[in-house]
Formats: sequence, C-alpha cells, structure tokens
Amino acid sequence: MLGGKEKVVERTSFRMVQPTLSGNRFREATLGRTRLAIDWIKKDDVLLDIGCSDGVLVSAAHSRCQRAVGIDVDERMLQTARTNCPEAEFHHCSADDLPFDDGTFSVISMLDVLEHVPDPQASLKEVDRVLRPGGRLILSVPHRGTFGFMDAQRSLLFAAGRKIVLGKRDPVPEHRHFLLDEVVELVGPNYEIGRMHRGGFLLFPLCGYFLMFTDNMNVPAMSRAIRKLEEQDFQRDYGSRSWHLMVELHKRSSPRSAEARSASPASATAVI
Repeated sequence: MLGGKEKVVERTSFRMVQPTLSGNRFREATLGRTRLAIDWIKKDDVLLDIGCSDGVLVSAAHSRCQRAVGIDVDERMLQTARTNCPEAEFHHCSADDLPFDDGTFSVISMLDVLEHVPDPQASLKEVDRVLRPGGRLILSVPHRGTFGFMDAQRSLLFAAGRKIVLGKRDPVPEHRHFLLDEVVELVGPNYEIGRMHRGGFLLFPLCGYFLMFTDNMNVPAMSRAIRKLEEQDFQRDYGSRSWHLMVELHKRSSPRSAEARSASPASATAVI
C-alpha cells in the first residue's frame, strides 16, 4: 500500500486550534507520557506513532527499536519532525485511513490522540488492522477522575477560541475523557490490559488553566515551570481518581470465539 500515493484526508489538528502548543512546548506538554511509552517499547519492535506531532517519540524510539514510523494530519508539524529525525519515516494521513498493510506493526502508540479524533471506533478499527497479532497498543487519554470536570479544554474560553478558529469545521466539539472500562470496550474483546499508569490529580487541571494564558502570552519560562509541576503530578498514581490514563493493551494472537465476542459489548461511548 505504501508503494502508491498516500490518501491525505483533510482533518483538523489540535495544534491548529492551539498553535502555541507546538515545538518545544508540545514536547514539554507530553514529556511524561513520552518517557513512559519509550520504556514500554522493545528493541525488536516496529513502531507506529499516531499523532506524532513534531516527532518527539519517534525521534527517541527510532534508535531503540527496529523501525519507527510517525503519522499526523498536520503537515507543518511533520516538516519539523522530518527535520528533527530524518532517519525515521513520517506520513501525512489520518488515524482512520492508514497507508500500511495489515499487521505491519508490533506496537502502536496514540498519546493524547483518541480524545481528539472525530470517530474513535473507526480509528481503533484501522489501528487493529495494521497491528500484528500479539502486538501492543499504547494509549494515553484524559481520565474521567475526580477533577475531570475542571478540564481547561472544556472551558467556555477554550470553546470560544475553537469556535473562532474553526467554526463549522470543528470535528470534535468537546474534549473527551475516558474510563478504563470504556477504553477496553472501544478496543474490543481481542485485547487484554497489560501495564497501566493513572497519574495526575488536582495540579494537572489547574496547570492547564494557567498554561492557556502563559502559552498565549508567550512566557516560556513560566510555562516550563508550570509544566514541571504538571509532570510531577502525572508521575504519582492516584488510581481511579486520576486525571490521566495510560495503558498498554495486548492484542491476542488469535481472535476470541464467537461466544466470547457475544458476551462482550461491541462498543462504548466515551464520556464527553
């Protein structure tokens, strides 16, 4: 499939809505999740990073695994990624239309992506297609914990900004939060939970509000200090009360029986 011309679907990138969250700031914002994902990647892995942005995870992983590939809908960020890591592969495409053959990858990462895609089930169906039997899916999403209601990206201020920038082109009008059970139901019965980390509590959402202002006012030193607090909060596991969920899901080597499938819900709706 890669031999032909890639089909690039017009999609809205989160960085188009919040353009200040790019480059080093995006790296800082996802640092904890990126470090954890790298720890979960093996030497013989073939990695696909969906929503790779400027290639921070691919850049770190390409020398640690057999092959590292990144995709994103934001061509501008992909240009930066190719500059940062010319040895790796980067493709302009969306998660629900991947230009790869079935079973190409042994591990796929989606860090802070699923909450932004227009159709999570369609994206995960395509992920399942290109993930090998026995492979792993690393997901990082906002968790519907104690302070999920304090999400800065659900605020009226952020919503107004999205409306001004995107108008009717906005495919994801609200920032989704997920419970672990909802993630498990979305990926389907052919996956089992492996490693998991649930981090962040009150500091995480509070930092989000401050960062809306410090990023847009271009005060990088203050933004870095706030993100360090956010990172420290993420490192602590608060269990079901946590703000963020990161989980490694193992794809079964063979599909479950029809009886097992009928016993499991086919889908789940994320709480928005």
